[in-house]
Amino acid sequence: MNRWFCWGSPIRFNVKRLHSFSGILPLSVYLIYHLWVNWAALYSRERWVDRVTWIESHCEPTVEILFFLSLTLHVFLGLGRKIESDHPLFVSTSLRRIQRTTGFASLLFIGLHLFHLWPLRSGPQQTVRDSYAALWSGLSEPGCLALYLVGITVVYFHFAHGLSRAAVSWGLISSERSLRAVYYAVSVVGIGLWGLTLHLLGHFATGQGLFG
Repeated sequence: MNRWFCWGSPIRFNVKRLHSFSGILPLSVYLIYHLWVNWAALYSRERWVDRVTWIESHCEPTVEILFFLSLTLHVFLGLGRKIESDHPLFVSTSLRRIQRTTGFASLLFIGLHLFHLWPLRSGPQQTVRDSYAALWSGLSEPGCLALYLVGITVVYFHFAHGLSRAAVSWGLISSERSLRAVYYAVSVVGIGLWGLTLHLLGHFATGQGLFG
């Protein structure tokens, strides 16, 4: 019976795959989608409003429901898995604990971000322009800006490190050398997306992108 609960057992192996897939897929789509939507703000408020309005009329709420269902499954499977090492390549207990901690922090930040914007559109007189105004007014305050800086950084760290763990869970790498190569690759992806998001954050905070 013990063989079904060791690292290489079919049950645990498939659970790890499902856990990584349910997190990486929706978060990847969400981060890229979020960048694409908000990138329009760098050109003008009206272009951002037009893009968000188009998305709301064509994609919501189906996309949101699928995203939250996948995220809920990811959290549920993550709570069910032990923090002990689940693969000989992952020997760092600190990184495993950091990954779990950043997962909870990312979930909290996404919830706060949605709470910051969604209630503004619940009334009949509210429009997407109110959400845009909320971003401008909120991110002009040092406390809110600091929260977003920390939250965005945590989300991208969790995402990038989750990519490296997914590569192992799906059997794409099998040595420390290939793991280091994956670490470099996901670091480039994570830092790149993180920098683009900070560029957008600078626009809402100061009226100009962080990098000009």
